[in-house]
Formats: sequence, structure tokens, C-alpha cells
Amino acid sequence: MAQNQAESVRWFRMAADQGDRDAQYNLGTIYAKGQGVKPDGQEAVKWYLKAASQGDVDSQYMLGVRYATGKDVPQDPVEAYRWFSLAASQGAKIAADELQKIAATMTPAQISAAQDKAGPAARPPVRPPQRVSPVGR
Repeated sequence: MAQNQAESVRWFRMAADQGDRDAQYNLGTIYAKGQGVKPDGQEAVKWYLKAASQGDVDSQYMLGVRYATGKDVPQDPVEAYRWFSLAASQGAKIAADELQKIAATMTPAQISAAQDKAGPAARPPVRPPQRVSPVGR
């Protein structure tokens, strides 16, 4: 079994090194859980960051969790909000729920900073005001 896990890690690493975001997420999870490797939170975060930067929703959520709890990274609500908002913008309900929880603990300035970091992809679209026609027209 250990040989199969080691072989899996080797193949995931080759694909991840070539930019495959699914492999990057899988390596993050492998290192986070210590599956076939010694658990290494810093290595997990490294691979989650690579995948999240390519839009991987699961990695974005996992980074949000880590920054919210301080697991493997310094606890940082701004970074947690950033990653949860990116995952939520892709339809991850669990991330949207966590986003609401973390937002309730933040100042407006922190939320603004987090939204700036997340960029326009994580912001809801701004709708132009609706024109209301006068009655009888």
C-alpha cells in the first residue's frame, strides 16, 4: 500500500509541476493528511495556493479554512474572507456560509481590504438602477 501511495504522489507531483490544478489540489490534500508522505502543512498550503490561483474552488475553500483557523498559516480574517469569497463566487455554498460567518467578525475596512485582494471575480455584479416609468405612460 505504501508503495502505491508513494507512486501516486510521484505522478501527482509530475502533473502538478506542469501546472495541472487538479493534481496541485490533490497534492495539497495528500500533504495535509499525510497520505503516503509525512504530514506537512506548509507544503499543503503551497499546493493549495497554486491550484487556487488557477481557480480551483476546493483549494480556495481549503485556504479560507486555514486562514480562518490559523492552521498551517497565521490566522488572518482578511485572507480567509478573500479565499471564501472566491470559492463562493463559483457557487460553493459551504464557502458562502463560511464567508458570512467570517464577515460577521470583521470591520468594514477589513472586508474592503479582502474584497480588493479577491478582485472583481469575487464581487457580485453591480446592476444599474432600474428606471421607473411614470404611471400612465
